[in-house]
Amino acid sequence: MRTSRVIAALLCGAVFHATPASAQKAPRPAAEGAKPGEWTLDFEAAKAAAAEKNMPILLLEVRDTCGLCSAAKQNLLGLPAWARFAKENLFLVWVDLPDNTTGKPGAGIPEKYQDMNKKLGAFFGNGQLPAFALLDSDGETPLGNWNGVDAQKSVEYFCDLVKSYMVLRASKPAPPEPAGAKKAIRPAGPAVPPPGTVKPALEGAKLGEWTMDYEAAQKVAAEKNSLILLYFTGSDWNRQSKASNKAVFARPGFDKYAANNNILLVWVDFPEDKSLVPEKYAEQNLSLRKGYVPKESFPACVLVADDGVMKLAAFDKTMPALTMKEFQDAVKPHLPKKTRK
Repeated sequence: MRTSRVIAALLCGAVFHATPASAQKAPRPAAEGAKPGEWTLDFEAAKAAAAEKNMPILLLEVRDTCGLCSAAKQNLLGLPAWARFAKENLFLVWVDLPDNTTGKPGAGIPEKYQDMNKKLGAFFGNGQLPAFALLDSDGETPLGNWNGVDAQKSVEYFCDLVKSYMVLRASKPAPPEPAGAKKAIRPAGPAVPPPGTVKPALEGAKLGEWTMDYEAAQKVAAEKNSLILLYFTGSDWNRQSKASNKAVFARPGFDKYAANNNILLVWVDFPEDKSLVPEKYAEQNLSLRKGYVPKESFPACVLVADDGVMKLAAFDKTMPALTMKEFQDAVKPHLPKKTRK
């Protein structure tokens, strides 16, 4: 039990209570065409519309005989909060699999979509149904996939899960301004975060101070034989990240704790407001995420040695909010004995 507690201690997140089962009507996909936030079987229509509106595509893989799929359809995908989120952000494609015993397609699935559904299966992982895959607006670039989403999780949890992959989309160039138009004046550097959050440095690295400059942190870590804490966050939208910031990372004394224990702090942010992170760090952050937490959502904490070897990784949005003591207990076994404080 104690071992489980220590491992869980660094899990950055807050509990989301289960959404009670209700009489929500399970959604049914349209046979043709595509509209934002409405399920369709017509991937080609969704692909064309997504490219036009520059919106990602969420694929849902289900089977008529799958009990968990039925629960997800009713308890998650049938909720008004999900419908609102999807309408603002996504095109939705329903990938209905044949019965795994008889080989017959799902009820109401036109034969013309069966071959397409087999091809779309390449975007999913091999795991429990229901399965989800997120594609960029081109309908070809995978952003992430996950299997067996628990229908008893809250709809907020599921929306944040989807969002954590949406922020990985490549930035699209802004349309050219009309001739003679006045350019809007934007403040230099990132916007000032609200009280109670971290304000990372844009360049350089010092023990106990948050920075976005991973390369600088690597150099200091090599010189001082330090550990590096990578904190993957969606600072301006992710509820669990904000909770962890207030509970631990922005608390008075955390910087002193990190400095005393020879820990460098790297802020790896994927915000909705792109001005919060300099463009030069966008590729770096994406590379770090793919390297250390490719299949997980926000927030994520990873402790890395000066040679890049991962010492501890913990990320799960189902755990209680992190406390300072839990963080220290989780990190302590990985510190050199002479620096443990």
